[in-house]
Amino acid sequence: MSKSAHLEQAVRLKAVQAGLKAFERVGSFIKPTTRFIQVFGGLATRMILELDRIALQRLLSGERIPADPGWGQGYVILAVSDYGVVGLGLLVGGEVRSQLRAREIAGLDW
Repeated sequence: MSKSAHLEQAVRLKAVQAGLKAFERVGSFIKPTTRFIQVFGGLATRMILELDRIALQRLLSGERIPADPGWGQGYVILAVSDYGVVGLGLLVGGEVRSQLRAREIAGLDW
């Protein structure tokens, strides 16, 4: 990068905002962002639902999948067994529904 011909132009750019958005307000709730979970979700020790690709496809198509009802209700981290963390699901009544956006999944390096 230090030898790039575009470096002189880049020096003139002013940063307006930097960082990673971690949370957003959804109604009266605070939800972790998908990108935040993709980056830091691998450090979590609880509320991780391991999926195979078939279960992930079911979620993406709008289906709900069963989860441990002992977990209560709330957000769960969705991880694909041969990939890692992909985002969040919402656990309600023993079933998880996707909180993933297709464009966020499409950008993953499978």
